[in-house]
Amino acid sequence: MDSNHKSCSICDRRHISKPSTDWCSECNQALCTDCKEYHSLLNISRNHMTIPIAKYDELRTSILSIGNICEDHRERYHLYCQTHDKLLCHTCIEDHSECNDIKSIDKIAKNIKTSESFNEVRMSLEDLETNIDKMILEVQSNCTSIKDCPEIVSHQMCEIRTKINKHLDTLDIRLKEELSKHKNVAENDMQLTLKHLDEKKLNTARKQTQMEDITKYASDVQTFLGLRSLSSDVIADESFLRSLLENGSLDKVKIEFELDESIASFSNVISKFGLVQLKKIPGNFCLESQKGKQAQTIEKLNTIEDIFVKFVHSITTKADSIYGCEFLPDGNIVICNYPTSGIDYICVFNSNGSSLKTIPVQPNYAYDVVAMDKHIVAVTSPRKRKNRIVSINTQNKEMTIIETEHQCYSVTFNDGKFQTISSNLGIITIDAKNGKTMSTIQIDLSWKASLTSFESKLYVCDPILNTVSCCDMEGNNIWSFKDDAVIKKPGGIAVDGMGNVYVTNEDMHNVIVISPDGNQTRQLLSQSDGLKKPRAIQYNRRQNRLMVANNSEKAFLFDISHST
Repeated sequence: MDSNHKSCSICDRRHISKPSTDWCSECNQALCTDCKEYHSLLNISRNHMTIPIAKYDELRTSILSIGNICEDHRERYHLYCQTHDKLLCHTCIEDHSECNDIKSIDKIAKNIKTSESFNEVRMSLEDLETNIDKMILEVQSNCTSIKDCPEIVSHQMCEIRTKINKHLDTLDIRLKEELSKHKNVAENDMQLTLKHLDEKKLNTARKQTQMEDITKYASDVQTFLGLRSLSSDVIADESFLRSLLENGSLDKVKIEFELDESIASFSNVISKFGLVQLKKIPGNFCLESQKGKQAQTIEKLNTIEDIFVKFVHSITTKADSIYGCEFLPDGNIVICNYPTSGIDYICVFNSNGSSLKTIPVQPNYAYDVVAMDKHIVAVTSPRKRKNRIVSINTQNKEMTIIETEHQCYSVTFNDGKFQTISSNLGIITIDAKNGKTMSTIQIDLSWKASLTSFESKLYVCDPILNTVSCCDMEGNNIWSFKDDAVIKKPGGIAVDGMGNVYVTNEDMHNVIVISPDGNQTRQLLSQSDGLKKPRAIQYNRRQNRLMVANNSEKAFLFDISHST
């Protein structure tokens, strides 16, 4: 950024001193009236948006700080890799030679101010401000009500003290101290919550100002770059607001007094008035979300009949018994080989289906696989008397053993916890750090049952029972589907971003899709698509891509879209 923005940058190079009238963020130059006219006529700069120099200082932190220079190579960003969500300069592209979805930033940024992503960030900022205001009112209401609680409890104490002796004077003091302590704890917690919310409100106001400045003055490229930062901030702020709901910061707080039952008749042996504690009453607070309302409208419009499948390519896995497959965040694919005899291993393929590496897991098994991080996967190894999950780095093949208390088969991973099928138990939740069982959902399932999760719901298919079911995280059934004419030996299950459920049928050599409410079904793929005893299945919600693996040898990739 030019430090002497009060003078025309071009005239300065000609040793002419002329005051600047405008600033071009894309050229990073101050312009006088004449140079601005020349700048607007050049092919390379005629589409550049200039800013009045009077606005320069006002916009310095809001727009002009949005960088478009590669930190590694000090070149301008010109390209964007959708696979890796990474901005690229001309030098960066050397590291992305295999990526087939690299696009020009200028093309992506064109009309971005009228795009859905721009509108989503704007709505999210509005939602943040609304939710913060509502939370502040909720906490302030709690502050008012909590102040009345000590007086209520004190009145109860006065009624009792007429029946007891001087010993209660000491107990009275102790109780009041305890009341004050709890009140202080509650008020401190709420004041801390208010402090955080006030900070978030201030930050949101700044981001809204930045959004308005971007809307009015930013170039398309700046808008695109600025949106990425704003989107990341908005996601973090929304996560913070949800955390307040989840950790009980918005729960109503009340100080309750519980009289010791024996105090009336045995006052001489009572050591305390009763139990004082903070009681949190869950409120009915809900976060406002314009995006959520829009998504619900879209979901209502789209049905499984609108799903369109496009074949991408097949993968020759060379595996002879596939129970699990997974997409990695970078688009690579991992497939498990779990043979009745022979070597257990995982295979890593790139998004084009080319084999990258094979990682043997002996003496462990390789039943199912789930991504834990960018390069880390967890593989279940249901060996008798050696129950474990194996964490594998797909880059350097380093393995870490997580000993478990029970055998683990089909597995999913969320928030540092595994949820897995365990024979004779049902679905167990395991701490990924130490392998300890945290909870158990007792459901009658075979060890071959397949499990996945989406938006606080668990989805299970069982090839022995010929059923597909959906339940909440406590195991409460939401819906179940069973129809022997439609489902026969379901082997794998996956869920897309709209809640549609995809199930492989080994004996029927097909894949069916079930509506989010479990009421409708449709055959999506069949033998004519190359399926032969399909078992493992996985859905990449980021790319809307479905992977289906036959029992052996072949796997297939399909792009999923909705016809309009």
